[in-house]
Amino acid sequence: METRQEGDLLTNQEYTTTLSYVVELEPKLWLPVRFLEGRVCRNVKANLLCIRDEAQRILKLENEVPTS
Repeated sequence: METRQEGDLLTNQEYTTTLSYVVELEPKLWLPVRFLEGRVCRNVKANLLCIRDEAQRILKLENEVPTS
């Protein structure tokens, strides 16, 4: 929850985001599915961590901007 002062009013704003992932794979017959599952899991996890870090960085920058 964040409180910002705008003029004489204080506003409480809660920020939420929904992110959905859909992964569809068609492995070659010779490629083990378990191998792909592990790789996709690691890559999705890394992508989500990057998205979180970037969102936190942007929020931090927004909070540092002085309001007049």
